Amino acid sequence: MDLRPWKITATIAALIGWALPAIADPNGTYSLTGTNPHGGTYHGEITIEPVGAIYDLTWRIERDTFTGIGIVEGETLSAAYGSDTSVSGVIQMNRTEAGWEGTWAYVGETGLGRETWNAQPTPVVANQQASPESGASAAIWERFIAEAGYEVQDVTVLNDLIERQLTPSNPNSVFLPSGALNPFVKGILTLEAADNVLERVRYRVTYAQEMVDAPPAASPVPVSLVQIDRFNLGPVIRDALVQDIGAENVAPPADFGVGPHVSWRLATRSLQGHKADILAASRSEILDSEAQARMCFTSNCLVLGSVIEDAVPSWDGTTAPHPDAGRPYPTQRDGLLTPAAAIDSLTRDFSYEPREGSHAPSPFVEIIIEQNLGQDTNLDAAIREGAMMDDSVGAIWQRLSAFSAGAGSAPSLSAARAFECRRGPDFAAPGTYCP
Repeated sequence: MDLRPWKITATIAALIGWALPAIADPNGTYSLTGTNPHGGTYHGEITIEPVGAIYDLTWRIERDTFTGIGIVEGETLSAAYGSDTSVSGVIQMNRTEAGWEGTWAYVGETGLGRETWNAQPTPVVANQQASPESGASAAIWERFIAEAGYEVQDVTVLNDLIERQLTPSNPNSVFLPSGALNPFVKGILTLEAADNVLERVRYRVTYAQEMVDAPPAASPVPVSLVQIDRFNLGPVIRDALVQDIGAENVAPPADFGVGPHVSWRLATRSLQGHKADILAASRSEILDSEAQARMCFTSNCLVLGSVIEDAVPSWDGTTAPHPDAGRPYPTQRDGLLTPAAAIDSLTRDFSYEPREGSHAPSPFVEIIIEQNLGQDTNLDAAIREGAMMDDSVGAIWQRLSAFSAGAGSAPSLSAARAFECRRGPDFAAPGTYCP
């Protein structure tokens, strides 16, 4: 969407109108395609969640997240939308057999864009009555974990699987080795423990945060909502080779890695010596058709090219950090950083303080990890951290790349960063800052 800081005004309320009780229920998650008023297409996802008589809408389009509120009258959904870096706009969608389609506009533009929401929605559980401690009120993290299509997992079993991968850095410590793991690392280790390690993969990790009342704590405590999607690119790479040189010249599927695309969700909080105590977890398998609709930064999650390289026009080289010594999990595998070590390095200075302008379950962090997608043995990882609470910088990007230096040798590392701007150019030029 070609959009720009927003406020839902009385004018927008008048544009969308008020409605009778809904007949069509848009509740769920859809893949979307759209066309801008003056041409150009875009792709993404939208999640729609009922909140009383209205609906909360969250678009995820390329590197941007837009939020809105909507109402339904008959077979028509009308909504106002925007983001912290865009002007406000309105959209009107009509129910179809396949989903929804309609038009949208934003302030200052006289033309109309078009949008189509496809596939069957994934219902979002609404009006659950529970909290981390008392079960007294609805919690977003519970709906996040229990969303339809996800199977809730036994946390005790998962904790045991995680501990089996770890080696205590201090055998005399009274704390478990997993206590030192942050939510991102714990998410990666959970997936690898339950779904095994694959060689040619792309991870997409997102992070959101909910502040939850948890007596006897005097103030609300942050609950981390982490989603870890792993796309098995081995079969995609093999199919491309078969197309190019013929099946008789390509190794069997097992050599490329066999396993489904999977998605894990964890809700964690800091508690008694644990940086990320797991409150709940769930797992889902991603169908190929669904994976084709998922976006990783600005590209489709199943493309064979680098989605990291394409997301930022020019990276600014920085000093590469090395994984902290004494980590309880394996930091190297086959001459490369492990995904856990890479995400640990990228989130080393991450602040878990509440962010203004961020609203769970909409994520404000996205991380991509690509491993062995080309002919070389390499790992490339990048993080985009939004909700910066800065009037100049919209998001900070960091990148960490690792190349194998051979068996028994530490990988060669390089690092880079970029600043995404709220105004002026999309990104600051290397060596400069946003205006």
